[in-house]
Amino acid sequence: MTLPTAHSYILKELKNNINLINEDFLKPNTLIQHLSKIETTLNKDIENLDTKDFSKNIDKNEKLEISKILQKIKVLEKSANQKIAWAKEFSKFLKRHSDSK
Repeated sequence: MTLPTAHSYILKELKNNINLINEDFLKPNTLIQHLSKIETTLNKDIENLDTKDFSKNIDKNEKLEISKILQKIKVLEKSANQKIAWAKEFSKFLKRHSDSK
């Protein structure tokens, strides 16, 4: 058993908050709280993330975890962009139909 490192703590916090974002994606107020927690976590631990040899200090599992976190962020961003595009089109549709009445 290995002892948790600062890196593993940061990754755990990020992973938990990313999962919460995924769960509460359509709840704007809750979503803002999750994003704020992520920002707080990153600001608090920036010294650990900013070291030149950060990549040397983390193990393969932590690197894999970072990769998974980044992939989740990409998926969430794509989903958000699709929902925004849909909402814009729906808004245009409603405007056209309300103007025609």
